[in-house]
Amino acid sequence: MSYRVGIFIVSLCLLVAGLSATAADYPGDAMAGDITTVQAAILNERFDRADSLAQTMIERYPHDPVGYLFRAAGMLSEMTAFEDNLYDTRFTSLIDTTIALAESVIDSTDGTQAAWMYLYLGNARAYRALWEARFGSFVSAIRNGFGARDAFEAGLAADSTVYDLYVGLGSYHYWKSARAGLFKFVGILSDDRDKGIHELQLAADSARLFADQARQALIWIWLDREQYDSALVASQEAFEKYPHGNLFLFPMARAQFELHKYRDAIATYKLIRDRIADEPGNYYNLIEVDYRLSRTYERVQELDRARTIARAVRDYVDQVPRRIQQLHRDALDYLHHMARI
Repeated sequence: MSYRVGIFIVSLCLLVAGLSATAADYPGDAMAGDITTVQAAILNERFDRADSLAQTMIERYPHDPVGYLFRAAGMLSEMTAFEDNLYDTRFTSLIDTTIALAESVIDSTDGTQAAWMYLYLGNARAYRALWEARFGSFVSAIRNGFGARDAFEAGLAADSTVYDLYVGLGSYHYWKSARAGLFKFVGILSDDRDKGIHELQLAADSARLFADQARQALIWIWLDREQYDSALVASQEAFEKYPHGNLFLFPMARAQFELHKYRDAIATYKLIRDRIADEPGNYYNLIEVDYRLSRTYERVQELDRARTIARAVRDYVDQVPRRIQQLHRDALDYLHHMARI
């Protein structure tokens, strides 16, 4: 055997050993740190920073789906915040790349790394489902939702200790039941809401990297179940950790309102309103917060302030895209009525 061949074989053995160790330990500490950092940027609604961090991850891990997934996650969060299809083909291209890379790795590995690839695959399909539900095809949203569920379940079959998989699976089980309506009543779909809550609580306690996402998901479930005390505590805790965005302020204000803590709700909605003023074009949330703030002033019998808020809509309503006006038709009707009183 020649020296070159010997060196090649030794190098190959070391490479395989390294890949095996990486697969068993996936994701390593460096990647886990990168994930935590970009997630914090997204939850703080620092979208430009999140995009830059995700692009760095793509450059650092070009053959891993993780950077592509988080770049898509940041774009989806921004599109959701603005209720505007800002990125369209860029977002869907990133999702397609994430899916292709995840499936490629799944074909060549198993165990822990395969479980994480199924997590990325499931998240990619879940993000696509959310995007389709807002801006695309309802049928495609349903199909991708089922695909996400299948990926999460496959991930748990590969490694049941990757508790991060329960974030997506728990969300799926709860909301498909909560929104099942007649299908649940006639027995076509089972009621898995309690199962979904249990899975999300398990993820909140034991997930390695996505525990905060599980806690975020539970906030909206507590609101859906009218457990406003739990929603308020959870949203306050989340806001203390991620104080720079409005993501946790909206559910906090809603819980305060429902608990008749109207002065607290007014203060929270005013904080949101001040922040939105620095976000040109965020008309969806601007209408939402003006509607909520006016209603809260009405509830405490401060009708002059309720009318002042309602009349402020006249300053921007002509600039609001037709789609946003349709989505907020009831809120705008209320504000126009209040402005005329």
